[in-house]
Amino acid sequence: MSFSVVIHNESDLENILGEKISEILLGVKELSRNSKLDLESFYSLSHQAKSHDFKRVLVFDILVSESNFEEVINFFHSIDMRSYDLVRVQDLGVFNYLVNNTEGRFQLILETSFHNKHSIVALVQRYRNFIDKIILSYELTKNQIIEYSEYLKKMHIRSELLCFGSILLFYSPRKLLSAQEVEQYVMANSKESPHKGYEIVENQHGTFMYHLKDLLIFNELKDLDIDKRVDLSHRNRNEMKKFFEYTHTTSNDFLNLLPKKTTRGYFAVNKTDVLFPKLKNKRISRVDDSYIGRVLENKKGHYLAVKIEGLKKIKVGENLKFINPEGKIINHTIQQMFDLSLKNINQAEKNDIFLLDSLKKITPQTKVYLN
Repeated sequence: MSFSVVIHNESDLENILGEKISEILLGVKELSRNSKLDLESFYSLSHQAKSHDFKRVLVFDILVSESNFEEVINFFHSIDMRSYDLVRVQDLGVFNYLVNNTEGRFQLILETSFHNKHSIVALVQRYRNFIDKIILSYELTKNQIIEYSEYLKKMHIRSELLCFGSILLFYSPRKLLSAQEVEQYVMANSKESPHKGYEIVENQHGTFMYHLKDLLIFNELKDLDIDKRVDLSHRNRNEMKKFFEYTHTTSNDFLNLLPKKTTRGYFAVNKTDVLFPKLKNKRISRVDDSYIGRVLENKKGHYLAVKIEGLKKIKVGENLKFINPEGKIINHTIQQMFDLSLKNINQAEKNDIFLLDSLKKITPQTKVYLN
């Protein structure tokens, strides 16, 4: 069994000494979406890793736009080639450039895309002689992982899967948080479901959203001929030493110490079909009997906007029942109604938008019924 491990400092390096490590993953902040190392610190850590006979992989996993492609590539060329043994890349444009303008084989990250064998085969057929390893998606099932890794092995290409770390749900090179004038780290909640606490991070390379739970599938992968990656870039990296201790025991004490819950993701079964009903939050699913409409906006201290989508008319004096995405029920008797010009009205009909006084615990997508 072998691991590839993301390291960011000397402490990370010390925590993996004595373990079966196939390679360590090192980044420099200009090319890596998670690294904070400047070039001098990168060289120092790389030198230490080499002194322990580790294979060193330079992580080049940012998405590159047309406007900064040349700048990023020039920086890559400025790095001393003796400081790494392989390059790991995500952007297909960058990968194609490296294939045509540099020497060697590369590791290709297909983690957040390429969910079918046909797409992987197409890449391998074109670039087979230039690919050292493919990093497979953690959204694949166990059977798919076995099938794809066996195919890659026949092509003399190694494969890898994240076994412990944060699950990246979304990555855009755009800076979405600063555009909204908010902090560079926020916790987001879903309007369509009761799920809360998605981590959203912004840095110089864009915006990233992470799953509520960390992926942990070490036990499921340990008998497979595939490299297992440990990436604690967004976690307390003191957990790394505890994780490797966990790999040598049958105890589950390690799981109880983790600050976040863990998931096996799609590994155990193909949950694709199972997820469809979950995407439809039953708490805000439409019920036509007595259904009126939905809340568009609730501006605290000002107004609550409702769009009528049902067949019913609404009049002043009627009792309404609001069911928010978390399933909470709020009852309210209409004392007064307004149209969008803030004119007092006595009733509203289908497709109308009417305003009420703002109410607590009501969010957009809250469903409205006649009591």
